[in-house]
Amino acid sequence: WADMVMWFRGVLQPTLADQAAYNGDPLPKNQSRVIQYNNYIVGGVRFRQLRVRSDSCVSNTFVLLPHMHSCYAVYYDDSTRDTSSFVGNASGTVYSFQDGSETQSVGLLGRNGGWYPGEGYVVDIPADADFTTEIEQLISDLWWDVSTRVIVISFIVVNPNLDTRVNHISLLFELDAAGGVNPFYVFKPFRLHLYTTGLDWFRLALELTWLVMLFILIIVEIREASKDYKDHHSL
Repeated sequence: WADMVMWFRGVLQPTLADQAAYNGDPLPKNQSRVIQYNNYIVGGVRFRQLRVRSDSCVSNTFVLLPHMHSCYAVYYDDSTRDTSSFVGNASGTVYSFQDGSETQSVGLLGRNGGWYPGEGYVVDIPADADFTTEIEQLISDLWWDVSTRVIVISFIVVNPNLDTRVNHISLLFELDAAGGVNPFYVFKPFRLHLYTTGLDWFRLALELTWLVMLFILIIVEIREASKDYKDHHSL
């Protein structure tokens, strides 16, 4: 986990905090919080983790380690998930579990093959907050521990040079039961304006044609099913 903490402090904090030009001069406020001078971070940043219970598996090693009374499942699912609140080690902040309807987050498929729903323990860092202080608090609070199976860091960036393209970025850190950390990422780009060029309008025409054909096919199938039903019951 030391490498992950180093990445949080050495890469994530400088990226999310206010930026400076490569000569050290501070950037104007409207150009701060930008990645590689072109990708502007919009809104806040969300930290979310999923945890498993300390009794989510059964181990026979208790005979060799009688002082150990916890067993954390390898994978996160409905039968192993932990929903109990916990208190931060340094700040005393109470971190509570939120279901998917509260977080409004989408599920993600991890590299290890596990499915991570949109629920979990959420920390939202507003855009006007001091990212360095907020991230340091998570580290001091021991926000993740042996029960954590994944940490998801999500935010949105906009690149005005690429046809107003928006990218929803999710950075995943899968913490396996052996103590390893498997970093992973999911980029979901999309455009604010879908139809701007001639090719876009041609695609729109094809999409509308497909919808019309689908509608016609559904009507034909309904009529055929109705006709077969009547013929069957008229015998």
